Amino acid sequence: MKIVVEGTPQAQERPRFKRLGSHVATYDPVNSKNYKAKLKAEWIKKYGRKSMPEGVPLEISIVVYRPIQKSISKRERSLRIANKVLPIMKPDTDNYIKISIDGLNGLAFKDDNVITDIHAAKRYSGEPRLEIEIKEIELVSEEQV
Repeated sequence: MKIVVEGTPQAQERPRFKRLGSHVATYDPVNSKNYKAKLKAEWIKKYGRKSMPEGVPLEISIVVYRPIQKSISKRERSLRIANKVLPIMKPDTDNYIKISIDGLNGLAFKDDNVITDIHAAKRYSGEPRLEIEIKEIELVSEEQV
């Protein structure tokens, strides 16, 4: 199962805190909260409420296509499109992984503890987007060995 979220990808931001009397509550920043809602909406648009089977190990592949800066030379732009220059800048790849998994948790899969394999990449593109693919992992039984 695969979804593509068009537009500039949003990484998970640090949680925010607020005081409630003698207690402290944490909450998601607005940009992170909105992007998770966008992920959910994209999943529902393509698959409805269908999710991956329960109790099956899953592999998730996440590819982040960041926009190419406008203030670079044509040569530098072509190098980025050809993946000869990669985005080694913030936000970190793990923050894109976090928002992707959290955004689809409870919808694409019942709980993210079933994800056993993660593959992630950060690239440049003239068409910024986030691509997420989720697959079941085929287990080899002892009889097949």
